This record gives sequence, structure tokens and C-alpha cells, in this order.
Amino acid sequence: MLLSTVVLPKLFEADHFDNPIHHLNMEALLRGVDANGLILVDAEECLYNQICDNVELLNDHPKGQITKALFEELLKKNRQKIIRIVKTVCTFNLNRKLSDIAARVAITCKADSLLTDPDTRLQLAAANDGSVQVIPITEYTNSEVEAERKKREKPPGLAQMTAVQFDKLIAGATKYSRWLRFFDKQIGKGTGVSRFRQGMERIVQVWINAAHFPKSELSIEVYTVVDESYRRAMDPPVAYHEVKTKLVDLLQRQFDIPVKLSVKRDDKNKKLCHDRFLQTQSLSIMFSKGFDIIENSGAFSHTFMNVGDYTYHLDLYRKLPEYLPPIAK
Repeated sequence: MLLSTVVLPKLFEADHFDNPIHHLNMEALLRGVDANGLILVDAEECLYNQICDNVELLNDHPKGQITKALFEELLKKNRQKIIRIVKTVCTFNLNRKLSDIAARVAITCKADSLLTDPDTRLQLAAANDGSVQVIPITEYTNSEVEAERKKREKPPGLAQMTAVQFDKLIAGATKYSRWLRFFDKQIGKGTGVSRFRQGMERIVQVWINAAHFPKSELSIEVYTVVDESYRRAMDPPVAYHEVKTKLVDLLQRQFDIPVKLSVKRDDKNKKLCHDRFLQTQSLSIMFSKGFDIIENSGAFSHTFMNVGDYTYHLDLYRKLPEYLPPIAK
């Protein structure tokens, strides 16, 4: 779902905004990043700091003010822990040219695109091994990368996807996140746990295979709700044990990364936990039918994924009171 890009800091220099094509493409880029994109920077944040310095000077340029406002919105999201500007693990000598750093970050991190000015395009294309699209900012809105970004805003149903298409979407959504959070009310019933685990295993395996950050920094959280209604299939302590042993413990052993289980009580707001979500550090994806996404035949079920800003909703979910099973005597 997410498209990653590396942006040459000089694109934010005020002189470029005399060109109307430049500023219109910059605005399109930043709106796309706000919707479902990422800007990658080096570990030392040389690219980030220079971008910020250049953006500060745009306030005095009439055509640069919108770009400044859009960039500041991305900074607000980062401060709210919704990452749009990713500090990668790519580290460099501080004396290297910014254009060299940008090219190496794009190649090392397998970015979807590297955005540059027309004058620097040939230089960066020559430094590229062909794995990253080098795009002049003046051509961005008509690029294949922007077309792909728009397509990923509203992905088709899972039943219409091939395994390769699904894995590509999940990899794009998760690879720059240090954690995954699964929210699914139905898991707390304790029934059909193996089906939920199968779908979650698929997602986690794709994430680990694509992850930018080292495995030692990765973790998973599973949020569900205890079923204390008269319709429950099994008593809450038994259901808790089923989820803990047949989902959480197995996931942790299989992938050798921490998996935390959080079972909530939702006595006062029954609708809060109805929908099912996968959350990363950069976005939230609603799964219409939860994580029971693989049929007995191995095909994907008729499930839809919707990308949106569900952060506030999920924060409320996580603040619900915790259910803890009674300690056996």
C-alpha cells in the first residue's frame, strides 16, 4: 500500500518554485506521501535536515508556501507517531555529497523512486543499478510510480489478487515498520484460532522477508476482546488459553520475535472493536472479515482491505480495560 521515495533536498530550494510545473508536481508528491507514501532519509538525517532548512525558506515564496504547509503536515504526523518520513539504518560519511547519499539510500533501501531535478537526473541514473526509478520532479505526476500509488490507495478484494500481488502490497505496507499490531475481536472467542493464525503467519512472513530493520528490533502485538456474552462458545479463561497457546505462543516460536497478547473488555462500547485492523508505524488497514483470509483450498477469501487513518480509533481500542484470566490454584 505504501510507496517509498527518496527526495533530493535541492528540490525544496526556493528558486525552483518559479517554475509552475515544479511546484505543482511537488504538491502532488507531498499529498501522495500524506495519503500512502513514505520519504526515506539516511540514519544521520543529512537529507532530512537539509530538506527542513530549505523548506523554512519557502515561506517568502508565494508558490512555495503550499509545499511548506504540506511538508509541515507530514512533520505533524511523524510527531503523532504516524511515520511518513522514515529514518533508515543507512549510514554514511557526513562529508559525502547529498546527491550521493540520496542515491545510496534509494538503492540500499530498495525505494520505489528517487526524485531529482532534471539537471541531476543523468548523474543519479548512472549511479543507480536499475533497481530504482529515477524521476525528475517535473515528470512526477505522469510517472508510473504515481499511477501505482493511486492504485494502491484502493486495492481490489483479496479474492481478485494473486499471491504475488498480495505479498507485494503487504510488503510495501510493512517493510519500514518495526512492529505490527493485529486487532481482531473474533480471535478472543477462542474458536477457529488456527485459521486466524494461518492468515497472520502469511502477513508476518512477508513482513520479515521484506523488513528494512533488523529482526532483533521487530515485535508483534495482538489485540482482541474477551467474549463474556451469553453467545460465547467457551468460557473466557479457556478461550484466553486457546489464543495464548495456539496463536501467540506458536507465532513467537515460529518467527522468533516477541508477540504480546492483549485481551480487552468492551462492555460499554460494543462497536469500538467490531472492525479488524492491521496497524504499522505508517498506516492502518481495515480487513473486512478479519485475518481468517485463507480458504481450505489455499485461495484467498472474499475479504477487502481499506487503507485509512484509524489511529485515533485504535488508540481508544488499546486503552480499553484489560482482561486477565483467573490464576489457577
